[in-house]
Amino acid sequence: MFVKPLEGGGVAVLLLNRGAAEQTINVTWEQLGLGADKSYNGRDLWEHKDLGKLEKQFSAPVASTAWS
Repeated sequence: MFVKPLEGGGVAVLLLNRGAAEQTINVTWEQLGLGADKSYNGRDLWEHKDLGKLEKQFSAPVASTAWS
């Protein structure tokens, strides 16, 4: 997981799966250094879609990026 602060107070988060198969990755606001009791508007940049308000955590299936 990589986290980058953005101008305007946003945060970009990259979820990377180096395993051999797809897996669900869970991340909490606390792990990202954000306010644990806040909600945040999410956006999936890969799929180009808004995720709406996210509460306390985010989970997503992430395809394998393992090299063969």
